[in-house]
Amino acid sequence: MLGMLLTGLLLRNVFRPFIFQVPHAWTTPLWTAALSAVTARAGLSLQSQVINANLWPTLILGIIPVTLEALFLAGLAAWVFHLPPPWSFTLAFGVSSVSPGVVVPLLLNLMDRPSWKGSRVPPVLLAATGLDVLIATTGFGISLAAIFGHAHETSLPNAVAAASATEGGAITTFASASAAAAAAGSASVASGASRLLAEAVEHSSWLARAAEELFLGLGGAAILGVAAVVLMRRKVSEPLWTVSVYAACTAAMMALKAHGFPGAGSSCVIGCWAIIANFCERDFVDAANKRLKFFWNLAEPFLFPLIGASVCLNEIRPIVLVMALLVVFTSICVRMAVSFFSAQAAGLSIDEQIFTCGLWAGKASVQAALSTTTIELVHQHKLLGTDADEKSRIVFACMVSAIMLGGPFAAGWVAIFGNHSSENLGDSDKFVEKD
Repeated sequence: MLGMLLTGLLLRNVFRPFIFQVPHAWTTPLWTAALSAVTARAGLSLQSQVINANLWPTLILGIIPVTLEALFLAGLAAWVFHLPPPWSFTLAFGVSSVSPGVVVPLLLNLMDRPSWKGSRVPPVLLAATGLDVLIATTGFGISLAAIFGHAHETSLPNAVAAASATEGGAITTFASASAAAAAAGSASVASGASRLLAEAVEHSSWLARAAEELFLGLGGAAILGVAAVVLMRRKVSEPLWTVSVYAACTAAMMALKAHGFPGAGSSCVIGCWAIIANFCERDFVDAANKRLKFFWNLAEPFLFPLIGASVCLNEIRPIVLVMALLVVFTSICVRMAVSFFSAQAAGLSIDEQIFTCGLWAGKASVQAALSTTTIELVHQHKLLGTDADEKSRIVFACMVSAIMLGGPFAAGWVAIFGNHSSENLGDSDKFVEKD
């Protein structure tokens, strides 16, 4: 993973005259397909029998660490990089998500070991992974919408869009705004539109955006999930069924992102596969999980080098990269501390607390799939060279830093504590009763 990132980085910056830069229009489908596979596997981990059996630990570990890390990181990013709230929360939610691409394979490998048979720790953490990713990706989408809103629908000049994104507010679309700006003349377009932006409650309000994202995400999940269950019961072959559902979810995610609802796209995919995990036959679910893992493995050799190749040292100041690494390192330390005490509150033993706090620092796949989202929107809205372009590169640098630090750290942590403490962690009665 780290090697693939560095390979792309070296090719872009050392052999730049000989390397063809891949257009963002080509890479966007790859990012979306990869994110769809990752979030789908997270959705499959949301199984009611596991959650009901360990409801309290699942909720604590799935909600508290990601939420507190996002709040801390948003404040830290706002202070260090001088980012306005929508940008700082976009960065924070993107970085704070645990990575199914790292956590899920590690936990599944542990469950295959005899010393881990019967342990409730891996199933609880798998279910908590789904909640963690759902919260982070939805928060990322809502924060991103607070920046860019529905700017793809607007016919206002690029200068207006640039001014709005620079201020960190929502870029909104209203017929009245366009008419007023046109009537005022080209000299007053930017100022007139900026005044009307303050009146745009439905798109500048984070609560309104949250309601839109959740409604579309859950509604789309219900439709796709029910359709998938119906297809399964009609005896459609498993390979065709899995590919069809995956393609439909990926298409839905692309459509929602194209219409300004990235959070709804992620929650739609997670919700759809959560329905599948609870209402489809177990054989179909297990086979689908293996195929989704194959889809991710297929995209991974292309995804991480492309992310590395997106880092142009001539365009991102070295101090930004250094500060991004320090900020993300601090955030990971905070997450580990929060995860340790959350595991304690959930009734886990000391060995389980130590194991969980390191594993829960794993970051890679979600950050890889989300890393270029802000840069793509800057390109889409023709905001290159503006302050929004600089902010998007700060977000990107923090995402890459999370990949470089979180993924290898979590894998090394599990290699040490998964083997050393397997005898202690493998007992199913390690959940202690709280007084």
